Amino acid sequence: MLKQSTKIKKALYAGSFNPVHEGHLDIIHKASSLFDLLYVVISQNPEKNNNDFKRNYNDLIQHTQQYENVIIMINSDKLTAKIAAELEVKYLVRSARNQMDYAFEIDLASGNKILNKDLETILIIPDHAYLKVSSALRRAMKDKNV
Repeated sequence: MLKQSTKIKKALYAGSFNPVHEGHLDIIHKASSLFDLLYVVISQNPEKNNNDFKRNYNDLIQHTQQYENVIIMINSDKLTAKIAAELEVKYLVRSARNQMDYAFEIDLASGNKILNKDLETILIIPDHAYLKVSSALRRAMKDKNV
């Protein structure tokens, strides 16, 4: 007989979410059904310009109201692996849309494991409709008024 655990399964999904799009929301939806508690952490990405934390935070709050187990947070300067340790989170949710994303995520998972040996990366594949959606594409479309 399997022993039932009363321990809460917590996960962390971090990104710049600049801007928030359907692909992000799809991953949040899937992860929120897999974990008891999901922290969505908006972080600064030095490689991406025009990060508007307040707008991204408000957008995520608005789009995730229906989830009782999702907490939106802003991170100004901490490494994701360190935030996970502070929150006692064992699972890091990430997403890969293609082979390039997958290769990047493997390297990132390896680095996070060095910083936090207890952190396991869980890759969630977005629905087919969102495989081509990216924040960079959304920013480019906005810049060109498309």
